[in-house]
Amino acid sequence: MQIKHLNIISFLFIVFILFGCQNINKTTEGGVSMKKVYLNPDNMSKPRGYSHAVSVSGNYKTIYIGGQNAIDQNGNLIGKNSLKEQTEQVLINIEKILEHANVKIENIIKGNL
Repeated sequence: MQIKHLNIISFLFIVFILFGCQNINKTTEGGVSMKKVYLNPDNMSKPRGYSHAVSVSGNYKTIYIGGQNAIDQNGNLIGKNSLKEQTEQVLINIEKILEHANVKIENIIKGNL
C-alpha cells in the first residue's frame, strides 16, 4: 500500500520510561506511597481531556509520555506534508516535557513507537 499524502501524524505513540519502575503499581509493605503528577508544560499546546505526560514516583521515578503530535505551543500543525518536520516537532514536544519534569534525554531507558 502506498501512502500518497501525509497530512499529520495523528498520534505518534511514544512512551518513555525513565529510571526504574519497581513498586509503581501499589504501596509496598514498607509503607512507600506513590505520587502521581500530571505534566502539562505551559510552553506546549493545552491538552483537551488528557495530559501530555504522567510522572509516578515513590522509591523510583517513572515518566510516561503520551502520544505526541506535530502541534506547536500555539496549537498549529507543523509540517503539514513533511514527515521530517512533523517528527522534529514531536521531538521538540518530548524535550519540553522532559525539561518540565527536570529530566534529561540521556535518562531515557525505553521508547515505543
